Formats: sequence, structure tokens, C-alpha cells
Amino acid sequence: MIQRILEEGCYDFANRWIPSVLAKNKWTCPEAVELSTWKATLPTSLPADALTPTAKTSLRIGLDHAVRTRNAATHRHLCDNYEIRQKVSQAQDLMMTFSDTTRQSKFIHLLAELNDWEIGVQQNFDAAKKKLQDALQEIGERPMDDMDWTPNSVSLQEVALYSNPAPEELVDAMELD
Repeated sequence: MIQRILEEGCYDFANRWIPSVLAKNKWTCPEAVELSTWKATLPTSLPADALTPTAKTSLRIGLDHAVRTRNAATHRHLCDNYEIRQKVSQAQDLMMTFSDTTRQSKFIHLLAELNDWEIGVQQNFDAAKKKLQDALQEIGERPMDDMDWTPNSVSLQEVALYSNPAPEELVDAMELD
């Protein structure tokens, strides 16, 4: 879930600030771009005013942490609660860098639930498990209600260059089987 939220956050952030890069690479959804690709793309493609200047961490460090989280999830690394809380905190910092308050709130909520798990599991395992499962369900489904979807003027100018692809470029990859 952390990996998915990070991927969605990076994609939405890029869609707001550098839609031309998305169009040029034919990245049409969050799942089309690996976090390691964002690590290589975002720092070199973003305008200077895209990032929150008061963020706790730099973009490069935040993306390094995101890639480590992706690797842990993809390769099924066993992580204890402390490591998971650390990854959630790092993900929260990256969303702060993006000024993505909705996803940042998801990570704050998740971190609080993981802290509660640490205490609750010692008292009543079944109740703690149910509480954490419910929280994960709610966090995963919480809508993106306060994201700033307003395109910036640079994005609007850039996306016009890529908005009308030639007909031969409109091939559905699923039809190639």
C-alpha cells in the first residue's frame, strides 16, 4: 500500500508540473512508471518552484527512500514494525515535499495506527489486528479530496505540444498479442 500511494503521488505530482514528460514517455497511469524512474526523472525535469521549500527532506533523499520502500515491497523483505514505521515516515516526508496533503494525511494516519498496533498487540492480539486491518482498508480507500488539481501555466503550455499525437501513435499495446 505504501508503494502504491508513493507511485500515485509521484505520478500526480508529475502530471501537475511536467505533463509533457508524461506524454513524451507515454506514461498514462501511476503503474506505468517505476519509483526508480521517478528518482532519475523528477530531479532533472521539475521547475525550481515545484517543490515545497520548507520540506523536511530533499527530493533526492525522499526518492531514494521511496525506491528502498519499493524494493522491500517487491522483493518481500521482512520488515518489523519499526522499519515499516520508518518507511511510512519517509513516505510522509516525500508527500510533504510535493505539498500533497491528502497522501501526507494517509501516511500520518497509518503511522498512528502502527504505533497503536505496537501497544495493542501486547494487550489483545485479535482486537489490535482487527483495528489495524480496518485502518488499512480505510486508508487505502480514502479519496483524494484536497489535492490541488490546478495546472500551472508552464504545464498548460507544454502539454499542448503533446496533446494531439499522430494516428499511428495510438496503438493499444493489449491488441498486439
